[in-house]
Amino acid sequence: MKRFILIAIAFLIASLEAYSQSFSARIGNGGQLSFHVIDTTRNEVEIVRIKVLGDMQLTLPSGDLMIPSSVNFKGAIYTVVSIGESAFADADGLTSVSIPSSVRRISDKAFSGCSHLASIIFPSGTTSMGDSVFDKCSSLSSISFGSDWTAIDFHPFTEATSLKDVYIPARVNKISGLKQLANLEKIEVDPNNKAFSSHDGILYSKDGMTLYACPRAKSGQISVYPKTEKILDGAFSNCAALEGILLPASIHEFAYDEFMGCEHLKTITLLSEIPPMTAKWNGAAVFAIETPNMECILQVKKEQLNRYQVNICAAEGTFETLRGERRAEIPAGKMMDKSLVKRTK
Repeated sequence: MKRFILIAIAFLIASLEAYSQSFSARIGNGGQLSFHVIDTTRNEVEIVRIKVLGDMQLTLPSGDLMIPSSVNFKGAIYTVVSIGESAFADADGLTSVSIPSSVRRISDKAFSGCSHLASIIFPSGTTSMGDSVFDKCSSLSSISFGSDWTAIDFHPFTEATSLKDVYIPARVNKISGLKQLANLEKIEVDPNNKAFSSHDGILYSKDGMTLYACPRAKSGQISVYPKTEKILDGAFSNCAALEGILLPASIHEFAYDEFMGCEHLKTITLLSEIPPMTAKWNGAAVFAIETPNMECILQVKKEQLNRYQVNICAAEGTFETLRGERRAEIPAGKMMDKSLVKRTK
């Protein structure tokens, strides 16, 4: 694959007064990138999108692009600190991008419509992102975050339908937007991470006691980590390909509607001796499960069968999570019927 390395050869576009603080730099394939000076004191520039300058047509880059951390213009060194709005939008030939650590901001729609962009490498040092940065980047399948990132927001990658797995670096202690990735199958975590861990491609707390997120494209039968006590609300939401879930004896808390959107789920196996509390019903804590589909059954140990059948709350009414985070009027037939509680084989 070609690697287009930006050459720090820049020239002033003197013919256009409107671009008196702009210049362009050539890249290896004969194309160019345009820069705009945003801080004359610090000599900082932003990559901008300029298609036509006078009679000169600028071609968007293609192939593998390594964005420079600095460029030379008229004997002065300028640091590249930002990628401007729509700077690379609709660059169909772009296949990969490596962003330097000098870049602190990626603006709205910077890579929108880059339909063949398959991988992107983010720098060390957190980079803030605007809206729809990777909108319509359906080929994006590989994302590498800087080793010193402490927070990752996956919302900008919602339309990266080719993204099957993600890797969480060691210093990350805050993650958002994972459940927005519809085709995600696996979450991996650096073993040195002090906040998170990964078991069977599912995201947990470091000690494994809290299950944070199951990838939406996870399929088949899964067993929740044996030490897990709590499932964070929404961790299993919209996992449409799951067929069976085994919950360990340590489980004592999850939301009554935790498995909604798991349309192919056939069995939920609970090994805990005492039915966990999953909801509040008319002010009292109860064990209840909202049915994800008409065929789903709850499997429990033979010796606990009667206890579960007696304790499951199958009546209609006003339910809310144990922490009171939401309320829902559930009509009769939506809660799991006592007859669907069966013993394990």
